[in-house]
Amino acid sequence: MVKGMESLLVTLSDTLLLGIITSAIYVLISVGFTIVYGVGRILNLSHASYMLLAAYIYWFFTQGSLYFSLPKSLAFLLAVLVTVGVAITIYQVLVRHLLGKGIVIAISTFILALLIEAIIIQIFSMAPRTILPFFPGGVSVLGIYITFDRLTLIAISWIAILFVFLFINRTQVGRAIQAISINERGGILVGINPERIRLITWVLASALAGVGGILYAKFTLLSTSMWVFLLIMSFAVVIIGGLGSITGALIAAHIIGFMEAVEVTMIDPRLRGIFALILMILVLVFRPKGLLGRGG
Repeated sequence: MVKGMESLLVTLSDTLLLGIITSAIYVLISVGFTIVYGVGRILNLSHASYMLLAAYIYWFFTQGSLYFSLPKSLAFLLAVLVTVGVAITIYQVLVRHLLGKGIVIAISTFILALLIEAIIIQIFSMAPRTILPFFPGGVSVLGIYITFDRLTLIAISWIAILFVFLFINRTQVGRAIQAISINERGGILVGINPERIRLITWVLASALAGVGGILYAKFTLLSTSMWVFLLIMSFAVVIIGGLGSITGALIAAHIIGFMEAVEVTMIDPRLRGIFALILMILVLVFRPKGLLGRGG
């Protein structure tokens, strides 16, 4: 009886911790996706490939090169900056010329994601890799052993998300983002440049994707196909939360994150992501605008 209770408590603890970590990552990877859609009605299907790109750049500069072995913090920053640079190039060269052509943008950015994956496969091969921890060791909290790496992951995720919320709600640029997402024509009338705002949101989204990609690869496994699952989960989060709603994305990411934790620890790891897809279908059928979406 006692052993059974201990086993149950361990399982519940693992589920809680996994839910917290998974939710934190899903918030990171989906908030940028929903900001870009909210401001420009751009369905950027290359978003998840930025996560893949950042993770491989980080791995290369910390473990994968015979000639470069940068400090982890510097490699992290470099990976995110390179990812942002690639994202800006994609926006300036392709996306801004296709504004208003939603289907064309979606198809074009998806092709770009496939191209990025193909280039990475050619350079690094398809072999999965493990990314070394930021910090060794761990600490016991209320009888639950948590590695310092997982604590770092949670901290980085929530610092990034807190920054986004403060940026959106407390700065002039953030208020301009909100104004354009609600009514672009009204924003133009009060002097806001929508093109500048779209570019800023693109940069912000790609930076969040870069951070999220590195953290996800550290938490799971670095592989060339991981972006597909992350894209599906990003879709699930923004559809359930409501396209264009940051708060909705935050709520949906936690719903999906904890559902996935239950799937993995209590049911069958092979079912990972299934409940999120089922919930996404139910939301599309019964509440197409999502939990907090504005529709349209």
